[in-house]
Amino acid sequence: MQHAPGGDWKRVDWDALAAWLGRYGYKVADCETEALPTADAARRLREWERKGKNASSLNR
Repeated sequence: MQHAPGGDWKRVDWDALAAWLGRYGYKVADCETEALPTADAARRLREWERKGKNASSLNR
C-alpha cells in the first residue's frame, strides 16, 4: 500500500502493479500459507493491524 499512487490505496495503477509483479512476483509466489482456526487467524490479523498502526504513529 505504501506504493499506491499518491498514497491512495483505493486507486490501482494497473501499469505500476504489473511492473511491480513483473519484478517482485517471485517473492509473492514464494510466500507460505498456513491454515489457522478462525480465532487464531483473527488474533494474528489484529496483531498485524496493531503493528501497522504503531509503526505509522512513529512516522508522525
